[in-house]
Amino acid sequence: MTGPGIPACWTWPVTEQDHERAFLAAGPGTGYGRDRGLALIEDWQAGRCAICSYGTGQMEADHDHQTGYLRGMLCHSCNVREAHAWPDDPLFSRYRQRPPSVILGVRCYWSAPEPPLPSAEALRAHQAATDPASRR
Repeated sequence: MTGPGIPACWTWPVTEQDHERAFLAAGPGTGYGRDRGLALIEDWQAGRCAICSYGTGQMEADHDHQTGYLRGMLCHSCNVREAHAWPDDPLFSRYRQRPPSVILGVRCYWSAPEPPLPSAEALRAHQAATDPASRR
């Protein structure tokens, strides 16, 4: 890691060529195809984890589950930690605010966004409606 609470990708240089490749790859419209966006991010990261910078084998695609957009490539360890990090964890919070996709200007749709979780009130109503004990 680069320093306390600083994602490694924040310290990597972004060249004019990186920006030009991202601009040219976008093509018509405002987004990138999944393969094209992934290739740009993978090339720039060069086998390094966006959080810890170590290349520990195959990188895993990290995406925002609320929007469905690709953020960057992480090692397995950081990907697991990112999924369970508290929102106020400085390292992962900063990474989520400015991942490789934002640094490069790549907006790549990775997967369908997850539906919002039901409220506690809705869960209680559902449980009451489906609980056989409540029908007596």
